[in-house]
Amino acid sequence: MLCSLGSVMRVNAGQAGFTLLELMIACTLLAVLGLTAALSLNSGLAVSEQLQQRSEQLKYIDQAVVLLQRDLTQLLPRANRRMDAPEQRQAFWGYGKPEGPPGLLMEFVRKNPWPEGPVVGLQRVRYRLVGQRLVRETVPVADPGPDIRWQQRNLLTNVDAVQLEYYQSGWKPYWQPGVERESRLPIAVRLVAEISPFGRLNFVFGQGALDGG
Repeated sequence: MLCSLGSVMRVNAGQAGFTLLELMIACTLLAVLGLTAALSLNSGLAVSEQLQQRSEQLKYIDQAVVLLQRDLTQLLPRANRRMDAPEQRQAFWGYGKPEGPPGLLMEFVRKNPWPEGPVVGLQRVRYRLVGQRLVRETVPVADPGPDIRWQQRNLLTNVDAVQLEYYQSGWKPYWQPGVERESRLPIAVRLVAEISPFGRLNFVFGQGALDGG
């Protein structure tokens, strides 16, 4: 709305009108109200955008939880037959925190619902933390060679930290070769993750209905 000084006049001496000061005050109030409305609209749009982003993140978290649960309820006590040393033939590898440069968290064999390789119905799976990404990698064979290409899928982003525990007569901070029997599997796996902006999230996966113990 434009307030023109040319509009400030009195038609007749006996007719009510606006003084220049009154009109300036009115214009200022209108400008303030307009600015307030614009700021409120921008703020509302920003909040709506943040809510949409968080809704998308929650959807990805839910998908990752479903996939982890599916993997860890389909575990098989199948050691890696390509490894010569007994301590390297572990059926299930599990670390409390990302281990070594690859950021390995878990590695195991599960039933493959879509068999593709020479060993029908088996799939080797591993989870890694790469930077701030939780990554799932798979190959359609139980005993992959060093040159095989793993199929990679990013499950989560903005992962600041991960802590894993493994249940077998109590919670253990790791499940490593030389500690457990070659074919032994954990009953459940607990994952605690720091994910921005949600903070600390706690999940329990595996066979049975363990709720944290």
